[in-house]
Amino acid sequence: MAGLLDHSGKSKKKLTRGAEIKVANQVTRQELSDQDKIASDNNIEISMKKQVDFPVNIRVNNHVRNNITALLNLGLGNSASELVNRLVNEQIETLEPSQIKRFNQMVDILEQKDYLKRQK
Repeated sequence: MAGLLDHSGKSKKKLTRGAEIKVANQVTRQELSDQDKIASDNNIEISMKKQVDFPVNIRVNNHVRNNITALLNLGLGNSASELVNRLVNEQIETLEPSQIKRFNQMVDILEQKDYLKRQK
């Protein structure tokens, strides 16, 4: 324990961790944003999304649940999931272009998170 705080300037042998790894192909953020711009200018949607579907629950109070049930009883949907999906899509259609871009980015991140969680 006496040698733990030895700051006398003696250089100790550094650890080696094997072969040095070098990147063969590297891109910058600018190159990526340029590709996105070209794709959006040409109305090309680059989709590398990996999606998984699995059932989840969302917490709502009893009044919201009752409203959904009443709408289903009126024949406005076959299931609560279908009805909620339609209502969400109607709300998305009211977003401004800047909000739609942010919304899509957030959804992509959440979809990636779900995909990675299910891969374990």
